[in-house]
Amino acid sequence: MTTPDKKILEATRWEEIQAVMNQNQDVYAVLDFWAPWCAPCMQLSPHFYEMANNYAERPYVFSKVNVDDPDAEEFTSKFSVSSLPTILVVDAKGKEVKRVIGRRPDAIRNMIETLPSTPSITITNTTINETTEKKTTTTTPIQSILSAPPSSTPSIFDNPYRI
Repeated sequence: MTTPDKKILEATRWEEIQAVMNQNQDVYAVLDFWAPWCAPCMQLSPHFYEMANNYAERPYVFSKVNVDDPDAEEFTSKFSVSSLPTILVVDAKGKEVKRVIGRRPDAIRNMIETLPSTPSITITNTTINETTEKKTTTTTPIQSILSAPPSSTPSIFDNPYRI
């Protein structure tokens, strides 16, 4: 195991994590709900620090939440944590994305590995056929739009008569 290099946030409230996420433009929070009396939690701790170091380049904030801290009670109930250790991945809006319960470092690594490094944003376009009055909706991931070559379709910006 490696020694702790990356700062892991010790938090008791979700707002603390959100503030750090906003400041660093992090996409996800990886939360370790633990207690000092929990043997599996203590065994998982070095693995959690190792993961924080291994994924330091990704836009994630790693945080440990001691469930025995009275100030963390609301935080723990917000995410319905009832077993220890519980590792959650939460997006910047506070929505739970993934969860692993128990001392399962490989499952936690796999959970983190499968996270996209950017949030999934989609563009929805709805068109109505004037003849049939049929409505068609298409949804396109923004990543594919941004990575596509420029379109040959004229846009409003191509109008030479635009004032």
